[in-house]
Amino acid sequence: MIFVTGDVHDSAMGGRDQAWLARHGARSEIDCAEAFARLAAEAGVPVTLFLTGLCARESPGAVARLAAVPGVAVGGHTWNGLRPTWRHALRHRFTGSFYGSREAQARDVARTLGALREATQGSIRAWRTHAFFGDAITRSVLAGTDVAVVSDAVDARGRIERIASGLVSVPINTDVDHDTMAHGDLRPDVLAGEQALRDHPWRAARPPWRRGHLAQAAREVARRALGVPRRPIVIARAAPDAWWNGVRRQVDDRLLSAGFATLLLHPACLEIAGGAGLMRAMLRDLAGLPCRPLGDAATFVPHGR
Repeated sequence: MIFVTGDVHDSAMGGRDQAWLARHGARSEIDCAEAFARLAAEAGVPVTLFLTGLCARESPGAVARLAAVPGVAVGGHTWNGLRPTWRHALRHRFTGSFYGSREAQARDVARTLGALREATQGSIRAWRTHAFFGDAITRSVLAGTDVAVVSDAVDARGRIERIASGLVSVPINTDVDHDTMAHGDLRPDVLAGEQALRDHPWRAARPPWRRGHLAQAAREVARRALGVPRRPIVIARAAPDAWWNGVRRQVDDRLLSAGFATLLLHPACLEIAGGAGLMRAMLRDLAGLPCRPLGDAATFVPHGR
């Protein structure tokens, strides 16, 4: 089985991809998601798109249209992408959980699922915590909701399994586009400079000065002080076509080794990297393969496990 998933963020999140889309007068993330979903429907490829709750507050009509596209399932992705970051960094520093205490997470989950249910007029059965920051608290909170499938782990050797509280965990076991594909400002030349600043933030005070370096260095120092979890920067990113060819090989390998492959394709990343042409080419490759809705993962778990 192949599970095609994507993450969709609200415009207020202010991330790098959102800034690129705004700078180039392109679509918002929810518009990118709707375009991707319609192309997927044409190709007969079911997709699960994880939306922040604020998407439904910002654009309820667009979310309703998205949910109405054949083969599309909507999942929860926290209220607003865990913003502001500093507040969650403080929570992580003092509680060990970036997402927050049980009370904080319960509020966020309830608010997110409520907004998405209202916009889609349906039950929300899947969840992915933004930036994969879900933890044992998250799972215990989700156990009291309609959510049945959680896709919070990135693990090339992961297995679909029933975890505590009866939820089914479906790991992402192929390369994530946002983290490994060159697109927009996420290019090797830019990222090499960011890695240098991450390693030695004080160098930003030396000439030659570049726009934004001092602010970036200050953020890096603050993250270190707060103990914010930091994933390695992947500098050696592939061009979109080469990246997709590599992922296709991974899909074949995962189907043989694990029996399933989970893809994380951000509609915004695909829009930035190549737009509808790239999306069509990818979906054309997937159309003849055994793609299934993410909810079908529950049938992949042996009874009692």
